[in-house]
Amino acid sequence: MRTISTLFLAGILLGGAQASVTTISAGYYVSTTQVSDDPPSSTAYHGFSVYLNADTPGDLLAGTLTHPDTTVYNLYANGDQMLIYSSSFFASVAELLAAYPSGDYWVAVTAGLAAPDSGAISVPPPDFPDAIPYLTNGSYSSLQMAPAGVDAMISWNTFDHSGSADETLTALQIVDYTSTLTPIYNTGPNDTYTSETIPGSEMKSGHTYGYALYFNCYFNSMTAGFGGVPTIVSNVVATNGLYHVAADVGTVSGQLTLEYDSQVGEPVEVRIYDGDGNLEDLQSITLGYFGYYAFETAIRGQKYVAFKGRHWLRKAALADLDAGVDFLDLTLISGDIDEDNEVAIGDFALLSYAFDSYPGDPNWIENSDLNEDGTVDIGDYAIMSQSWGEVGDY
Repeated sequence: MRTISTLFLAGILLGGAQASVTTISAGYYVSTTQVSDDPPSSTAYHGFSVYLNADTPGDLLAGTLTHPDTTVYNLYANGDQMLIYSSSFFASVAELLAAYPSGDYWVAVTAGLAAPDSGAISVPPPDFPDAIPYLTNGSYSSLQMAPAGVDAMISWNTFDHSGSADETLTALQIVDYTSTLTPIYNTGPNDTYTSETIPGSEMKSGHTYGYALYFNCYFNSMTAGFGGVPTIVSNVVATNGLYHVAADVGTVSGQLTLEYDSQVGEPVEVRIYDGDGNLEDLQSITLGYFGYYAFETAIRGQKYVAFKGRHWLRKAALADLDAGVDFLDLTLISGDIDEDNEVAIGDFALLSYAFDSYPGDPNWIENSDLNEDGTVDIGDYAIMSQSWGEVGDY
């Protein structure tokens, strides 16, 4: 087994040591979800993706992908060193191939230091692994509510391959949804890399983690264009799953749903009150992926834990802080532009002032963008109308 610092998913390969385009990758992928110790019974998502990578900031700002039938798609800039295209999801491999057949795909960089440059990717017919990966030997259930700080051993199945792909690979990725870190990304041969130990240092109190197992068969070639840089064409079967580490005493954890927003890193104020409404603790936290959070407090006993976002009303719930708190999940209502914990005339006045504005405009007010779409428009009025008159807790 070897540990690498790059991300290889559906043909993603980060690397290279020169300016301009350094690697190009494309591939078909199939993804499913594990929800028990049993193998996943069906595959839910089938897709096609293309990635361009560069080493120099500013190289890749925009580009296009031309389908064999001459349809042109825009490439999405992920930062300024990566361009991405990802298809919509399909219900079967047959539907996927009907929309994205094998053949030559033309890729062009249209903005950035690498522009103009272009090349063709030759995508062979799919050559998928013959198995769906999944955690075995009770690994899935053993991770659910596992104790914090204790090593966790997991294992999974292997796969055979009778096709013509140049190489095969198994990969495991674990992402801490609460802190957004990736503590593990390991790869190894498909017939020998079958287990991993998650160190106790990465089993954090109250944190929710996502794991993904990738079975990959891929072809190595050179691109026709872009100076003949390496091309990887992957055929990936992936399985995803979640697990939650049990919260120790002093940890409060769960998932916050902020109406009309799912931004990673959103700041949220946390207050802890006693039964008489006295404030006992005040903290600021940031949300992880999908609104997951965890924080520590020295307060004990039956208390009310309240959360307040920038333009969201405060919401509280009773919690027993004499034990670890798991799954304290709440939804926060949007509309509180002036942050006084109610949706009223003051919020309407600010929304009216900022109407039809964008970031950088003189009348732009960030909190007025209630749906977080980068502009203040009729959609924000609709949200305010829905929450008009609402008052938050405390």
